[in-house]
Amino acid sequence: MKKLLSLAACCLFCISSFAQITEDFTPNPLNRPGEQYPMVNSQGYVRFRIKAPEAQSLSVSLGKGGTKLTKGEDGVWTGTTALPEDPGFHYYHLYVDGVSVPDPATKTFFGAGRWESGMEIPAPDSGIYALKNVPHGNVQHIFFHSPSTDSEYPAFVYTPPTYGKENKRFPVLYLQHGYAENETSWSNQGHAGLIMDNLIAEGKTEPFIIVMTYGMTNEVQFGRMREFDAKNFETLLIDELIPYVDSHFLTLTDRSNRALAGLSMGGFETRLISGRRPEVFGAYGLFSGGTYSPADWEDKPTPDLLFISCGSKENPDRVMESGHQLRDAGYNAVSYVSEKTAHEFLTWRRSLYEMAQLLFKPETFPTGRRSRMVEEGGQGPYKAIMKEAETLKAHTIFCPKDLSPFNKKNPLPVLVWGNGACTNSPWEHYKFLNEIASHGFLVIATGYIPMDDSPYRGEMSTTQQQIESIDWAIAQNADKNSPFFGKIDTKHVCAAGMSCGGLQTLFNCADPRISTLMICNSGLFTNPTTAMPNMPMPDKSKLNEIHTPVIYILGGETDIAYGNGMDDFHRITHVPACAANYPVGHGGTYRQPHGGEFSIVALDWLKWQLKGDKKAAKTFVGKDCTLSKREGWTLEKNKLMK
Repeated sequence: MKKLLSLAACCLFCISSFAQITEDFTPNPLNRPGEQYPMVNSQGYVRFRIKAPEAQSLSVSLGKGGTKLTKGEDGVWTGTTALPEDPGFHYYHLYVDGVSVPDPATKTFFGAGRWESGMEIPAPDSGIYALKNVPHGNVQHIFFHSPSTDSEYPAFVYTPPTYGKENKRFPVLYLQHGYAENETSWSNQGHAGLIMDNLIAEGKTEPFIIVMTYGMTNEVQFGRMREFDAKNFETLLIDELIPYVDSHFLTLTDRSNRALAGLSMGGFETRLISGRRPEVFGAYGLFSGGTYSPADWEDKPTPDLLFISCGSKENPDRVMESGHQLRDAGYNAVSYVSEKTAHEFLTWRRSLYEMAQLLFKPETFPTGRRSRMVEEGGQGPYKAIMKEAETLKAHTIFCPKDLSPFNKKNPLPVLVWGNGACTNSPWEHYKFLNEIASHGFLVIATGYIPMDDSPYRGEMSTTQQQIESIDWAIAQNADKNSPFFGKIDTKHVCAAGMSCGGLQTLFNCADPRISTLMICNSGLFTNPTTAMPNMPMPDKSKLNEIHTPVIYILGGETDIAYGNGMDDFHRITHVPACAANYPVGHGGTYRQPHGGEFSIVALDWLKWQLKGDKKAAKTFVGKDCTLSKREGWTLEKNKLMK
């Protein structure tokens, strides 16, 4: 049997070795002007023709084991690779009488630690990096002072076609080369600028800046890679280059508008730096540069995007498995495998093309993929996570990370929340809401997930979004494919909100699915002309539609909503109502650790109203209610709550 297998293998080798070569050779696209050879055909074979009459031997490094050339009587050496080359870019050099030299007929590129000749094998998707008649950005060669290296350090900066033509700032991708390459590699071999120009022209990516600098990868000897820790480069990148770029270019400087990616050893640098300085960048790309696991991101700010890629001839199984594990753990992770390529630039060009379409565009992230652990999950018995809502645009979910303790006998009551200033993101309230979720509640907040503390400057929220939150919770509880199936207490729903969000809550108060209300730093206007534009403006008669117990949590007399809120409270006589005041003004304590005092009172209200907790009820009812004795707090109740 072994002899038969060997014979079969031999036959296959012979067939492949004598395969018909199509004679449609054309000059290598990277040849110098006027040079016809080397040539490439449609199959990927490469043909060389080099005049060297004095040479005694001549071969080319391209091809498995290299390609030996044959000398003719005219002193011209010719030869064709034995097998087709993979599509895309390849380094190569000549061996002339045993001496390695570049091919004088082609352009040179810095790789393998020196200037090498370049070969471009046509790829089926070469249009993604082709030079086209589209608006083009600009690639600048800059120098910045580096105290750590005591030198003027080089970098290349790509700015998109619209840069400087309008009053706009741009996100930034810091893009790193691999071992034995340098700051020129991504522009020259990688065609990073052309990839961006084409994507922008097609409307497939948001315009952003790309910064490419030398990553110090060549300062470690080959074979001693394990000694490389990238700490010197980390200092240069974060403490020197980024401040320079932010002060000299029109950049957006918050974490969510800054990304780091690299190919091969540049990916390894990315992985090292992301572990030590996760607060600097919001997204990361490893192009043939290793993988991430969920453990890598424990106790760190959750990234907006983790992009992991390689060629199909590398280790695709590991890349795909990494993506699956990260997504299962709630991270926005994308695995990409470049078909029919190995550890080479077509893999990395394609990787940049794919990642660029995901960067800095929150609305294009796969729904429900982005998440963030806040304050180590909160102080409650269930570690909470903040994440995008599944199948529900423009909402943020706060819930226990582990849903296994919850079922029909122990379901999650629901809090739907509206934000202050009608903001379409809970960026001011996420600590407060996360703390509530950690005590066994499903919290659905209006608006996009805040991945850092940057103020949200987008569209305003609407009153309808709270209704959408309730609809979604009910649907999830009934959906057998949902992780919340059978785990939500749809009979116990609190509608709540701060300032404008409180007005939205009062606007929705008649919804029969609501079982209690929590109005924070808010109240219906006695004089609607003083309200912000776009705020819901029902008059005081709206209070008659309240059909549930209600609490007003206010910031004392310095709270601009104090007068309106207390006026509401005094008008409500048909349902149990109370007003709790803590003298901190309109801003409340939402941004304090774990939501501060406001979260303590809110939690007791929710535990009482939604879970029937008798101990929590004592915070509000009875002559000796505990809230009236808590330092700083005052409590007023109507007759139905005595």
